[in-house]
Amino acid sequence: MAKRQPNFSVEEVEVLVGQVESRSRVLFGSFGDGLSSAVKDRAWEEVGSMVSAVSGVKRSVGEIKKKWAVLKSSAKIKAAANARQRAATGGGPSTEIELSATDDRIVGMISSVAVSGLACGFDSADAMLSSRK
Repeated sequence: MAKRQPNFSVEEVEVLVGQVESRSRVLFGSFGDGLSSAVKDRAWEEVGSMVSAVSGVKRSVGEIKKKWAVLKSSAKIKAAANARQRAATGGGPSTEIELSATDDRIVGMISSVAVSGLACGFDSADAMLSSRK
């Protein structure tokens, strides 16, 4: 039975976030004008080799993408909770979650709509109901 890979180290996470940050246009950009799935795959492979070079643990592109998704989701959850806390009424002490420097960098890369939703409160379910009438 194969032994599982060790957890990502702090250094690997820092390199991952830095590499994604510097390649975000290629990794998450729209297809066209020289941006194909092959170019995106090559960029993810480069990110993976940079992360693997830090610790010597060979990480697959799938593992790198999964770790990025987990990091992004975790940062988004914390930022959304803080936004809800700031908008809350009532007294008492603040219960905001302190974001790490890495979380701040990740939140800076994703759109504010992804974190806190649309300001106008548009609900796609309402649009579907009105279109059926």
